Order: sequence, then structure tokens, then C-alpha cells
Amino acid sequence: MSATPPRLIIVKVGGSVITRKDLEATPKLENMARIAGEISEVGERLILIHGAGSYGHPIAARYGLDQGFTGDRQLAGVAELKAKLAELSSLFLEALHRRGVAAYPLNPGSIITADKGRIARMGVGALRRLLNLGFTPVLHGDLVLDLTRGFSIVSGDQITSYLAVRLRPSIVVFGCDVDGVYTADPKRDRDARLIASLKAGDVETVSGLEGSAHGIRDVTGGFTGKLREAALIAGSGIPVAIVNLEVEGRLLKVIRGEEVKCTLITP
Repeated sequence: MSATPPRLIIVKVGGSVITRKDLEATPKLENMARIAGEISEVGERLILIHGAGSYGHPIAARYGLDQGFTGDRQLAGVAELKAKLAELSSLFLEALHRRGVAAYPLNPGSIITADKGRIARMGVGALRRLLNLGFTPVLHGDLVLDLTRGFSIVSGDQITSYLAVRLRPSIVVFGCDVDGVYTADPKRDRDARLIASLKAGDVETVSGLEGSAHGIRDVTGGFTGKLREAALIAGSGIPVAIVNLEVEGRLLKVIRGEEVKCTLITP
């Protein structure tokens, strides 16, 4: 009798967890190290995707990169953005390496083509081969070529939903800097209540919160955009947990199915 193959899990680590969103291009190295440690204990197949945070959004906003190609002045901005994203990814990869995670980076700009801001094509076969070899593929939100706009920014959240629908993980974890989905922004409203569970079809009725990107303009839709991608995943039959990765141990607990403070979105 053959052994049961390990589950596949997709984890999206928000930019607010690994960067200071109030200070441009400033990492949260302690969080990177802690999250890398938890990932090293998962023991199952895992795809890791991280946001750009303050390494990406301020540059994209300055040059209007979220509007697509509008002129040659943006070329310098694209080069700056790519350099900063590589810097952030390198820091996270080093943290993973130190904890013994066989992380394998994939440059989304080289394997994704978008159309009107949505992923049109992506080299998913490479991820399957890496997983089969025992690697942990690591991707991030990125600027990619776009068939209509010249280029566009594809968020880590969108990459997560695209991969989840095609690779069918057991669970998708969206890690952010709040405990989950609230009735209002908990950073501004003391009466905001955590919504512990949601059905995919009910996500659009929740006002949620806009605020994990305090201090800069989030060019990829903020928390509302995250919820839309989560609803797409859950609507395809895959449970989604939105959990606070600023708190030690929560990533491991949610992956192991233990009780944890979060929002669970189900089909």
C-alpha cells in the first residue's frame, strides 16, 4: 500500500508582515526569521509567495506603474522597482536558507504574462517540477508584461489565487498584520469585531478593512483586493485562512488545523 503523498499548502506572506510600510524599503528582519523558522517545521509541500510592501508600492505609485506603460519616464521606475524587489526577496531567501528551507526563487516577471492587469499565462509546470524535487518555490508580487497595457503590476494575492485554482492545495493561508477580517478597520475602530468564518459568496458583503497599508498607497487593491482573491479561491472549493503572521506560532497552527484566531473562508 503506497504512502499518502504530502499535502500542498500555499502561503502568501503580506508585505506588511515583512516590511515597515511606514518607512520605504525597510525590512522586518525579525519577522522574516521567525516565519522562516515556522516554515521549516511544516514538513509538507509548500509554495511561498510574499508581497512587496514598502519595497514596491512607493516606487510604483511615484511612477504610475499601476497605470500600465504611459511613457519613457517610467523605464527608470521599472528598473528601480525590479532592483528593490530583488533586494527584498534576497533578504527573505537568506532567512529561509538559514533555517534549512530548500527555497527556490522564481521571478514572476519571467514566467507570467498578463492582460489588462490579470494573469493570462503562467509557467505552472516549473512549480510542479520544483515541488516534486522537494523544493519550496518562492515568488512575489511583480511588474510583468501585459498584452494590452504594455506592463502591469500583478499582486502576490493574484498569483496566489491563480496557482491555487490550478494546483489545488489543501489550504491557502493569507498572512497579514491583523487577526483576520473585521466588521471595520480594527486599527481605527475600537468596536470592530473579528469575523471568524465566512462563506465565499458572502465576502463581497463585508466592508472589511482598507488599512494594512497605512502610510503609503497600495497599488494592488489593499485588503479589499486580498478578499476578492480569497473569495475566488474559496469559491473553487479550497479553504482560505486569513491570519496574523505578526504573532508567533499562528502559521504552524493554522496549517496543522489547530484552533487559532483568524478568519476562515470556506466554499
